[in-house]
Amino acid sequence: MGAFFKKLFSFVAILENILCTLGLLGTTFMISFQVLNRFWLRLNIRWINDFSLFVFIFFVFFAIVVTTRDDGHTSVDMLIDKVFANMPKGRAIYVLCTRIVCMITIGLFLIPAWDFAVDAYRFPQPGNLVRWFNESWLMESLFATMCLSFLHLAYNVIVGFGKISETGRVAESASAECAAQTKGE
Repeated sequence: MGAFFKKLFSFVAILENILCTLGLLGTTFMISFQVLNRFWLRLNIRWINDFSLFVFIFFVFFAIVVTTRDDGHTSVDMLIDKVFANMPKGRAIYVLCTRIVCMITIGLFLIPAWDFAVDAYRFPQPGNLVRWFNESWLMESLFATMCLSFLHLAYNVIVGFGKISETGRVAESASAECAAQTKGE
């Protein structure tokens, strides 16, 4: 069962990477075209700026998911490095606790996000300049990315429990080797 989830999360990670890469390239292309259009071409295309902003927001949501997946959040690791310099098990427990706190936080925010997503689905909201563009999907995609972040954190917590037990075994074997060397001398 563990191999299935590992393959599933690897596949999801590949899809997320492709989606974020395409989003970044697409947004960059649209903004570059908008600048080119504004100063040289002067075509009457007013909706590109708003559309590229919405696409950018959507891919920022997915960048949050990728950051959560890779444990690449913004943090100050200097204190953690100092406090847990010689305690890998303590560091693993600390990281696991922060992941659990993050899961609880996202779980609490999922409740109102669900209500907003359902309302956004029931009551579509057209864009200001782009009348054919439905802005409600931003709230729906925020909920979807929050769910993905929660799932990635849950996976990282499960992996974290494995690291703690593995670190404990490594520490036990290291202390046993040290004790054997001390007795041998």
